[in-house]
Amino acid sequence: MEFKIFGATGTSVRVKHTGLITWAPGHNLEYTCNVDTTYYPFDTQMCGMEVMMWGYSSEELTFMTSRTDINISYFQINNEWELMYTSAVEINSSTLSPRVLIETHFKRRPLYNVMNLIFPVMFLALLNLFVFLLPQDSSERVGFSVTLLLANVMFLTIADNMLQGTAIPRMSAICIALLLNLCYSGLIVVTVIISGNIYHKSDEEVISKWIVKFVQIDKLFRSSHKQVSSELIIANVKKE
Repeated sequence: MEFKIFGATGTSVRVKHTGLITWAPGHNLEYTCNVDTTYYPFDTQMCGMEVMMWGYSSEELTFMTSRTDINISYFQINNEWELMYTSAVEINSSTLSPRVLIETHFKRRPLYNVMNLIFPVMFLALLNLFVFLLPQDSSERVGFSVTLLLANVMFLTIADNMLQGTAIPRMSAICIALLLNLCYSGLIVVTVIISGNIYHKSDEEVISKWIVKFVQIDKLFRSSHKQVSSELIIANVKKE
């Protein structure tokens, strides 16, 4: 928490015959906010600032706000953030110094990040599957899958630079999705290499036992799935 003195020396004070004293200082303040990027780029952020009268109690001085929000007449539109709403609440406690809590709530504009980060990553995830449409004797299968793997690494680096390594209070969902997509792409590379190795084996070579078991389990799963589907079809025909 950082403290700054509000106002400036020489500021005029208006005194009325009723005893009302008005002081209207002006000051430019810059403050930083803790950013929660869990739902980036669809995240909302809240920035808070307290204005307090140091050294006085609520019995000596009381803050009263003329409105429940902030005057945004001089607010400038930002390309990345959209201002949702603001609030100003006075806190006059007997145990604390009188203060006003000012909050501003922002929402990120997600269109740029969606078009330049999310859609390309989804397209790469879909494109990974098309590697199996290439013929086994094609030398481009491994090269194609490795290229997609490197593209996923690049997008993961871009996302890390955008978020600047933020993991508080939670890791961003987009980073988790990119990491899973990277693992998925790496698994496809391994699958392509293994399938190519099996395809180019000669008939005299012995296939590994774990590959044989994997194929048997796959066939068993496919046959059981077909059997269940056929039973459902027969049951529907009998009902009709």
